[in-house]
Amino acid sequence: MPGPDNTILNLPAPQTTTAWLNSLDLTNVKDSMMLTALTFLFFGNAVAESVRTQTKTITDLSDKMVEANSLMAVVNAGLGQTSTTDSGGYTLAKFNTKKEAQDYSMRFVNAGGTTAQVDGDAVAVGIKINYITDQGPAFWNVYSYRTPMTKLNDSLQLSINNYSSLSQQSQLVMQQMNTRLGAAMDYVTASIEKWGKLLQSFVDNLRR
Repeated sequence: MPGPDNTILNLPAPQTTTAWLNSLDLTNVKDSMMLTALTFLFFGNAVAESVRTQTKTITDLSDKMVEANSLMAVVNAGLGQTSTTDSGGYTLAKFNTKKEAQDYSMRFVNAGGTTAQVDGDAVAVGIKINYITDQGPAFWNVYSYRTPMTKLNDSLQLSINNYSSLSQQSQLVMQQMNTRLGAAMDYVTASIEKWGKLLQSFVDNLRR
């Protein structure tokens, strides 16, 4: 069954709390109680938006740290092999398609490495890709050597340190912002209580 037609009922279009608040002009609100209540709502919405924004920032940084740690584990596994030298490479991963191999290589770039052009293809510095056909089913081989992997490992570690530092800074900013907004909300709450008491006192006086 179709829902009601807003154009017939003349209902306003739905909007978010933030959009509604942004459309308000508090200078037009003459009632002190209403003004205080709306101010409280503004602060409450600001706190919620702050928490959402900062939480997303911190979560994104945490995800990047997890990714960098995951790639570091692969690199360290290669560096731990005595056969991994600057002439004897180490396979980081195998894929069925070239695109998958390139995408995997770019994960190192996104996690803190640098990009390079190899035979016209974008790959991470220190990473090589070739097509293997003589070891059973053909596959795309993503590999590297000891010195390049050592540099990759250093880059990833630096990225992890940076992500950790940024995460701590973001958490500190969120704590400070929420503390300030919380103090402002406490002030507004006290104002609402004050206006409520004054209104009750006024009503009581009228009843006498």
